[in-house]
Amino acid sequence: MDGVFRVALPDGKYKVTCHFCSGGSNPQEINIIANGKKKIKKLKVPRGNRIVDGSYTTTVTDEWLTQVIYTRGKGQYKRWGWSGFSIKRIQ
Repeated sequence: MDGVFRVALPDGKYKVTCHFCSGGSNPQEINIIANGKKKIKKLKVPRGNRIVDGSYTTTVTDEWLTQVIYTRGKGQYKRWGWSGFSIKRIQ
């Protein structure tokens, strides 16, 4: 299960922190592409309900942040839970 999320933002530099949980299923490796660039590779999300954070910085130039979140694998091994994210503008 892959996901694409878009957020309208003023142009500028941002720190994005995403929160993931495997929800008790198998461990996962999460990957994130933001505005066309690989930002997080193989973020390990363990089995159980523990939340794991992954952060990256990105520059918004067209007033949109587009995040593509994906895993590798098949069937039930591709399930992941996104618990939310925060975006902070960097001066």
